[in-house]
Amino acid sequence: MDKIKRLGVIVYLFTFYLGFAQSCLFTEDKLLIDACVWTLYKWTKSNDTTQNTFSLRNAFLGFTRNINKYLTARLYLNVGDTTGKPAYDLYASLKLKNWEMRVGQFKQFLGQECLLPPPKLNFIEYSLIGKERAPKNPRDVGIMIIGRDKQGEIALACVNGTGKNCLSDDNKWKDLSGRLALQPKDFILGGNFYYGKLGKDESLKTYQRWGLELGIKAPLELSSEFLFLKDTLKGKGFYCALVYHQKKYQPLFRYDWLEYNAQRTVSYTLGINLLFLKGNFTQSETEVLKLGLNWTWNDKRHWRVLSQLQIAY
Repeated sequence: MDKIKRLGVIVYLFTFYLGFAQSCLFTEDKLLIDACVWTLYKWTKSNDTTQNTFSLRNAFLGFTRNINKYLTARLYLNVGDTTGKPAYDLYASLKLKNWEMRVGQFKQFLGQECLLPPPKLNFIEYSLIGKERAPKNPRDVGIMIIGRDKQGEIALACVNGTGKNCLSDDNKWKDLSGRLALQPKDFILGGNFYYGKLGKDESLKTYQRWGLELGIKAPLELSSEFLFLKDTLKGKGFYCALVYHQKKYQPLFRYDWLEYNAQRTVSYTLGINLLFLKGNFTQSETEVLKLGLNWTWNDKRHWRVLSQLQIAY
């Protein structure tokens, strides 16, 4: 008899779950689901050594719950993460006209490249300055205010400075970051900054980043960013990227340059994206099935070839 009761409870809960799923998971105005999976093949040459490997680079799964016209919750996970810390975004958003406030773990507004969602990235790898925008990670825990209109946007964030999936600060200082961008039609001109302190309270070190942005959105898209770096060391970096957008393919090129930590690095990336399928599953067009091919050259003894398959919706 007890087994029958337990079975009845299980059936009831499962039926309730299906009903909840049908009324919530697949209704656009209640819960939006997005996903992006990257599988990668990488062939590298470093000095006289070569290496090649297949890998599941990332498997992102996102949930956006529109509670009402003012309040939204966002959860974005890398379900392919093997470190046990899959959370990327985990925040609540309060919107009022042209203004938005985010509280929780979110991506800070630190440049054009940084703000692109994974399915929209043109290149397989980030630029050389991409990993230098914040002390730990562009995603952090805190609060951010965003203002938008047809001519541009402004954002200001106050965060711990310890990066994503770290829910407590390691000092009393709170880091600040922000962005101001003018975006009339297909043109972008902006600047961004990050100012914080690293380490324990008795041995704090100042961390600064100041960035400039330029972008032209057209069939031939131009994006360029310059970043000034200042902490225990000084440095600067720059990239300029060209992407020719067509319905079925996207030839691309990028020049990267970074001087930091007494080292100067220059790289050239040449490639193409093949677009097999597009869709409008969210609020904008998504590159559902895309194959990216990149060749990155540092010098005669250091270069790599990458191929990445993207499935997204």
